[in-house]
Amino acid sequence: MTAKGFAPIKNPAGWRGWVHYVKIPSDKEGFMILAPLILALAAQCDLKGLSKKDRELLSKTPEEIASVVDIQDDPFQPALKLQFGPFTSKDAFSSYAIIRSFVSRKNKSIDYQIYVRAIYDGEHRDYSTAAYMDGDNPISLRVNKLDTSVLSCGAYRRCTISEDLTFEIPERVLKVSADQAKVCSEDGWQFRLYDRFGDYQSITITGTIVAAAILRTNYAKTLITDK
Repeated sequence: MTAKGFAPIKNPAGWRGWVHYVKIPSDKEGFMILAPLILALAAQCDLKGLSKKDRELLSKTPEEIASVVDIQDDPFQPALKLQFGPFTSKDAFSSYAIIRSFVSRKNKSIDYQIYVRAIYDGEHRDYSTAAYMDGDNPISLRVNKLDTSVLSCGAYRRCTISEDLTFEIPERVLKVSADQAKVCSEDGWQFRLYDRFGDYQSITITGTIVAAAILRTNYAKTLITDK
């Protein structure tokens, strides 16, 4: 499965709101009860090097994250679509990754796709290969290139460049990280992108996001009625 008709993301705010991942009652009394709990949990994730919104995200359980992810149900499309992320881990500079999932209307099959926006300074790296571990087996595959953009250029014509790309990933690989997910932890599923120079960039998607993706996607599967 390829890009499934998605255009390159121009705004990384893939979530329906970064601040509150828990559904909060609209009445003031309910908000006053839950708000201290949210702030207390966020305070527990005082991980250095991360933004406030990422620390807040890390404070949420997979169930809380999954509960606010929209299921895109377009009757003119062959599959339900979901998107999880982004999270910018400390090992990825300004790059980020998103998990996309697709649930077929025809046979309820599920496919997972990793969308990456790789951001870096210097020469065009031309990322072409993704690699990850499937158990003890290293897997390498070609990526689907979507877009390359020059974001800015500074002194001596040194530019900041972004590359948008995707690749497919089996659920069994993601499930290993999902089963080990911990709140307030950056640990999760890691992969590498290799460029034309043979260098690589490592990106980690936290276990709670991976677990949320599997939870919500399998729930979406139950919404498809047999015909």
